[in-house]
Amino acid sequence: MGRKMGDARLEPISKDDVEIGINRYARFPPAIHRFSLNSVLHIPIISVAEFEGGMIREIFKELDSEIFNINKELRKSGTLEIARFYIKVLGQIALIEAKIGLHLVATLDVDAYANFDWLAKKAFIALLAKRGQMFDELSSEIWMPEDTQYELVHKGDTFDGYIARHEFVLLSKRLKAPFKNKGLILEYLSKNPTVLFTELCQRHNVDLKGFVRNA
Repeated sequence: MGRKMGDARLEPISKDDVEIGINRYARFPPAIHRFSLNSVLHIPIISVAEFEGGMIREIFKELDSEIFNINKELRKSGTLEIARFYIKVLGQIALIEAKIGLHLVATLDVDAYANFDWLAKKAFIALLAKRGQMFDELSSEIWMPEDTQYELVHKGDTFDGYIARHEFVLLSKRLKAPFKNKGLILEYLSKNPTVLFTELCQRHNVDLKGFVRNA
């Protein structure tokens, strides 16, 4: 019989377990990529980019101002205004914005759930393009846990902007693309993961001890 979500029989993970997993992964990285080794953590990483974060918050402020002005013109012409909407940023960009000290693979795609209309979407895409970024049109297909928590980082005049908490993003990466994200998860585990992350792993039946043992 398979384990149920939140099964208490999952073994806790220790720092020694993580260290063993990191060392094994550093010695035998997957052959499908050409890796370099981080000199501190000895974790194979691809095209490492150091990010400051904060880009999404800036874009949200600019977008809010643009939509506000667009709505003002629409009112003058007697046209229906852009309805209030939300944008919820996910994926790699959410991890960058979290500023949790991970070495992250450079990405041009911005993943986000959103319920904006075409005018707001067009403005959002244009602001991303100014920064060399692109909106992933398939974002709606990205799996995130139903209980994902989003931080409200912008409550503007025209929309609400959120960023997914990093614990839920990492859980999604661990469950949906464990091989691709193995180095990232190992690095996070080496940095004292939050209680929330370990609780989420229990809830979703993620065997972290087995994960690092098989790294």
